[in-house]
Amino acid sequence: MDDHVAESLKHLFLNAMPESTLLSSVHKPGEIILSEAKRIPVLTVLFDTGALHGNYISCTFVNKHKSALMPFLYPSDGMVKLADNKTIIKITQLAILPVSFIGNDGVEHSATLTFCVLPTTSNDMIVGLPAIVDNFSELLKEMIDEAVASKVAEATYSISNLSQGNGDSSTRSPWTHIDLEAPEDIATDLPYSFPYALHFMEMSIEEALKEYEDLIPTHVSKEFLNSTKIEKLLKDKGARVFVPRNWLGINGIPPLELKFKDGFPDSIKPRPRPVNPKLYENAHKEFTRLLKYFYEPSTSSVASCLVIAPKATAPFIRFCGDYVAINDYIEIPHFP
Repeated sequence: MDDHVAESLKHLFLNAMPESTLLSSVHKPGEIILSEAKRIPVLTVLFDTGALHGNYISCTFVNKHKSALMPFLYPSDGMVKLADNKTIIKITQLAILPVSFIGNDGVEHSATLTFCVLPTTSNDMIVGLPAIVDNFSELLKEMIDEAVASKVAEATYSISNLSQGNGDSSTRSPWTHIDLEAPEDIATDLPYSFPYALHFMEMSIEEALKEYEDLIPTHVSKEFLNSTKIEKLLKDKGARVFVPRNWLGINGIPPLELKFKDGFPDSIKPRPRPVNPKLYENAHKEFTRLLKYFYEPSTSSVASCLVIAPKATAPFIRFCGDYVAINDYIEIPHFP
């Protein structure tokens, strides 16, 4: 096995690319084959030659598709050492999954692999070195060739622009596509409590109740619905819990106390900033939504400008406060 791995690595990484370039990993989307008619797409699969001992799948991804993946999950009592060679994580579940990847030539590369369900990974799935060598060596070589060709194209474009005086040495080739949402944003949980509450508060109460009630048949078995009064309970008391009509904020955080310098004026009323006409419609819609549960009327004699910044994803604008005038009077403490 060791000789086979060494020869494969030499073939994949030394002969397939320039001496000045070395890639240890590449990404490619794939699919989990549940049956002939049903597959689950996997958007971020990392082919990692540094994962020397196994394959891994994100706990977040598994939980998202729990009902479909349940027949493929098995209990485990193992340990995994992460890439820092220090952190050890306990593995409580294994997933034995048939996976498939399509090459650029349309050929399907498939295998059944054992994955450790890992709680800390930004990738949906990681295919390690043993599986790469045994099942996906040709596919990996294809991906590496493609990555190297892209790097060469970038370098050529950069040198061409530099020689023509169109840019400096940091110039890169134009993007071939734009991701509206970054992969790390998808992999990171939203930084607030009770996201389901805010989700429902972004719509009318009628829309929220309809969406909630439509979820009941998909989350409760028919047998349980038919033999109990659970549906009435969920639509009555459950709706008041899961579809809140007001937002009381995040609890458990002590109020922020600010210390002000001497000379704080009795009134600060900066001139309002105009709204970019291109952003006005989305800004008005977002402001109206936030008035329902987040913003409160104020009679304070101290005000700050509202700044509207565009963003790529809904609601397509972000409200920011310009607190420069107030910050000049706040005592900023020093922390170790």
